Amino acid sequence: MLAALVAVAAGQLVQTGNLETVVQQLGASVDELNAQVQELQSRVDKQGAQGGSGGSKPTVAFMAQYSVDNAIGVAQGPYVFDNAILNIGNGYNPATGEFTAPVSGVYIIAVQLFTDGGDPDGDTDPEHPFADIKVNGNTLARLAFEEGDGEEDSDSTTVTTQLRAGDKVWIQSDEGEEYHYWGGFHTFFTGTLVATDPQPDVFQTTQAPVTF
Repeated sequence: MLAALVAVAAGQLVQTGNLETVVQQLGASVDELNAQVQELQSRVDKQGAQGGSGGSKPTVAFMAQYSVDNAIGVAQGPYVFDNAILNIGNGYNPATGEFTAPVSGVYIIAVQLFTDGGDPDGDTDPEHPFADIKVNGNTLARLAFEEGDGEEDSDSTTVTTQLRAGDKVWIQSDEGEEYHYWGGFHTFFTGTLVATDPQPDVFQTTQAPVTF
């Protein structure tokens, strides 16, 4: 395009001999080309920020805690860590306790549970919680407590797993029993996207753990 403009300008120079006019026309053409380049660069930058093809991977990370000091892990369904102190990508729902993967990829999921050993009033037997990391209802990992005679105990685990966009992860009692935990920074549920999956439909099969 620039070569054609130069040829046209040269022709005009021969015909009119007006060098100033030719220079002005060339300057305007260069400005137009620069504007087109800037627009294309803006489109590329926007695609990268959105995680588009050729852009950087999106950021997904969350960390949630119980907002109360003496929390109850429900007997059925997800533990609802209602205080999301970090929720980049909005994948975690503090109302349900579920993390929904916004994009397919490899994630690190971790949980720490700090049991107070039983009912604070001392009306129940010492507690020995079993709690699972669930992915779409299947157990991915398990925490088990053996704190003796109702003493406090803390247990944690970290796993790396592949998730499809839309997969749900949560923490749940394995035994269907209600347990008591210390809240705040003692007990939390967290996860981070470490790599997007270039082939989201190709996943390795994970064998379910042996139950006993």
